Amino acid sequence: MIRIRRYLGRLTPKQAFILFVACFGLYALVAFDRVKGPSPHIHFVDLAESFMNGRLDTDFPNKRCGATRIQEKKGKALPGYADFVCNNKGNDWATFYELTTKDGQTLKGVWRYKDGTKKHWFFGINGKLHIVDKSRDLKKGTREKAHHFVSFPPAPAVLMMPFVKIWHYRFNDVLFTLFFAAANVLLLLLLFEKLTALGRSNRTLVENILLAMLLGFGSSIFFSSVRGEVWFTALVIGLTFNVLFIICSLDARHPVWAGLMLALAVATRVPLAFGCIFFALELFRIPDWRRRLERAAWFALPLLIMAGLLMWYNLARFGSPTEFGHTYLAYGQRASIVKHGLFSPHFLNANLHAALANVPIIHGTFPYISLTKHGISIFAATPALLFVLWPKRWTPGMTSAAAALACVALPGLFYQNTGWEQFSYRFSIDYLPFLGILLACGDRDFGRTFKLACAASFVISAFGAITFNRYGVFYA
Repeated sequence: MIRIRRYLGRLTPKQAFILFVACFGLYALVAFDRVKGPSPHIHFVDLAESFMNGRLDTDFPNKRCGATRIQEKKGKALPGYADFVCNNKGNDWATFYELTTKDGQTLKGVWRYKDGTKKHWFFGINGKLHIVDKSRDLKKGTREKAHHFVSFPPAPAVLMMPFVKIWHYRFNDVLFTLFFAAANVLLLLLLFEKLTALGRSNRTLVENILLAMLLGFGSSIFFSSVRGEVWFTALVIGLTFNVLFIICSLDARHPVWAGLMLALAVATRVPLAFGCIFFALELFRIPDWRRRLERAAWFALPLLIMAGLLMWYNLARFGSPTEFGHTYLAYGQRASIVKHGLFSPHFLNANLHAALANVPIIHGTFPYISLTKHGISIFAATPALLFVLWPKRWTPGMTSAAAALACVALPGLFYQNTGWEQFSYRFSIDYLPFLGILLACGDRDFGRTFKLACAASFVISAFGAITFNRYGVFYA
């Protein structure tokens, strides 16, 4: 018990447990009917099933809804699989095709139409272009074969495997996500308490609780936590490992654990890899350069192992160690992506607008307010975060957080997707803990104005958590 209390700061184990249960209950209350069963998009459950069957791919997108229901009734399909098939068509499956030509070649790749002609361009997974006429060039009697994959990094699927082993496709990914969401609020509080214990923050326990609740229930974390579904589950679990990484990185005291937590974070959300700058800057708090090198090596070890595993995983599926499958998603053949790639300055303007400028539109008639499906900006969803912009003082500990914030945020700003569909800018979840550190350590008084901004943040985020994908009248 003494060992546990050492990590809880001024919080008792009983208080920590009550906080976790209360947060879980509040998330579950807002999730409401979603907690009854799996979400419509349980890609991680499907991936866990594939892993347990010794496969990296899936047959799912080839299945027909009606036929699968008949199979399930006859006991020839796993429990819940029919619902999964019927609810998931066309949602972010990575697919490439295998062709056999008349001269016996086997080609693997994706189709792209050449503008102005009826011919196809077939881009191989090796990057080579082939001009293929289906009616003339394919081997007689053969058809193209589709290979389907889950493109999202696999850590959440691995975590689900023991449960999927029992419940298969009936495993409730919504409750699974709610567990991590409630844990995140507690972990954020422990992070802020650790900052106080190290002398980097002067916040009281009540102020640290307010900060943790602000991020958990007054930001994009709220609407993302109550949904389940592959995109949001990844963000929520990625946040768990990211906060654990930050806690272990403070003063570079636990390099192996910090490296392991970041490795698991990267295996959930790849952009979190850029948060390694936080540990690197924390190393400079150690005066002895030999100890710095030793801790840097221990930190890098689990990251290198995970990098090797992920590269093998990608190579086995797509023939490239850096390809997670986003190139082979349905939207991956969109003209702007074909022209500019998945990351480009071409996408910067749209992403900056979604992250910083989008605001709700106010009407004089019902429904009085409407939001774009690209979401509202970080500051529109969480006005209290505006206080990050003018801290009372700047401390060396804030430099690590600010640098990590910039490094983690930048990849998303150049990505081809703003996060659509969303209530608020969901990719901000990857760096919200660093914004929380800046608020905690900036030493600005949490007075009446800040508390009013927090109250507004709670109301706005609760509106999003309740209405998003439920009340479409509010979303243009």
